[in-house]
Amino acid sequence: MGYATVALFREATRGQFKRLYQRRDHLDPELIHMTHDLQKSIQREQLQIIIDRLSWFDRMIMNLYLEGWSMVEVADGSDIAVGVLYQSLHRSRKTIINAICNEQDQD
Repeated sequence: MGYATVALFREATRGQFKRLYQRRDHLDPELIHMTHDLQKSIQREQLQIIIDRLSWFDRMIMNLYLEGWSMVEVADGSDIAVGVLYQSLHRSRKTIINAICNEQDQD
C-alpha cells in the first residue's frame, strides 16, 4: 500500500500528468464550449447493447473492426479466411440496421 501511495503522489506532482491535469482558478473558454450531446451518447449505448447481443464470433469481429483492425491482419493472425470475417461483418451490420429500423418504426 505504501508503494502505491508514493507512486500515485509522484504521478500527481511531477511529469506529464501534472502538465495535463492542472487545477485552475478560472474556467477555460474552450472547455465551456465543449457540450456533451446526450442524443449521441444514447445512440452509442444502444449500438453497444445491440453488439453485445450478437453471437460470440460476430461480436468479437465487430469489436475488432470498430477498434480499427484490418480484416486482412486479423485473418493473417488467426488463420481464418478473410471472406468469413467479411461475412461476419455483413451479418452484424445487417442485424444492427434491422434493430435500429425496428426501433424507429416503434417510435
